Amino acid sequence: LMNDWIQTCIKTHPHCRSDEHSQLPKRVLDVGTSQDFSVRLHLSSGEQVKYAALSHRWGKENLLKTTKNTLEARKQSIDWSDLSKTFQDAITLSRLLNLRYLWIDSLCIVQDDLADWEVESSKMASIYQNSYVTISANNSFGALLGERAKRKNHSGQLDVPVPGGTLVSINARAPIDHNKFFAGSLEGAMAGFDYDYPLSTRAWCFQERLLATRVLHFTDEEIVFECKTSCECECGSISHRQYSTPLKSLYNGIIQDIFAPTSFAPNEWEGWKMIVSPYIRKDLTDPRDVLPALAGVASRVQCDKLGRYFVGLWESQLAEGLFWYTEFVNSRQPVIESAPSFSWAALAG
Repeated sequence: LMNDWIQTCIKTHPHCRSDEHSQLPKRVLDVGTSQDFSVRLHLSSGEQVKYAALSHRWGKENLLKTTKNTLEARKQSIDWSDLSKTFQDAITLSRLLNLRYLWIDSLCIVQDDLADWEVESSKMASIYQNSYVTISANNSFGALLGERAKRKNHSGQLDVPVPGGTLVSINARAPIDHNKFFAGSLEGAMAGFDYDYPLSTRAWCFQERLLATRVLHFTDEEIVFECKTSCECECGSISHRQYSTPLKSLYNGIIQDIFAPTSFAPNEWEGWKMIVSPYIRKDLTDPRDVLPALAGVASRVQCDKLGRYFVGLWESQLAEGLFWYTEFVNSRQPVIESAPSFSWAALAG
């Protein structure tokens, strides 16, 4: 089913990237072949090949990372038992999709090397955008596949009378709420990015979802496929949905239509605020990441009419950009090291 969704997107969606192959990031996980299931860190030489990327929540768990001390060992092998269930399942899923390479930030960026982090984190937007598919672990630290995922079970059997008085047992389930993937307007799209999936609270993941061409969301209820054109789900009800637009498609409209230099709309500042408004409410493990975690989106929307971009503000809208305020008295205090105090970014994270 997942392969069907992806292939339909590649073959029939002109607004989604149809080229399946992209240049590999500097480092990726080599998840093996049908003859070799070992996992190791692969140093790319610029190969043009399909790869997957994982969007996940770091939190405060003891996440497996690559450091200066472990870099060489990671190139040789990574012990399966050292990987979290989320990482294990992302690797298994990559293999099921016939993908040999998988990008995971904590393993593919040297976490205690500031120079490496600055260079590679600046490429994260293009890494997700150019991935064959992004695997989104919406419910944080648990598994993605199999019984370990422990999906919410709102189903059961009902005995329904039919003509003649006979009772027939049918399988039934509570309807799944798909509103988190749809909106009727751009304003509704802002709220859509604030739904209560643990992953939706993270600032980095907001950018990853926004820029990725294709996303497989693993939720408590089902798997949902989202691309820049459409949305599909396991239960099938999304296919029959009317009067609303896939959330990702609406946001893609903001980036592609409002900010495209050839079709610049007059409400460009409103469009940028529709991106910043949900973003500023997201959480960051390190508040200093507030601007890097949005840099990829900013680079996508930058054009001559907006002018230069600086700490979350645009040159052409600088006066309006400085005219911000907090809605609540108990709002966060500025984090000076994350951004200048005159920028909205000083309160983010």
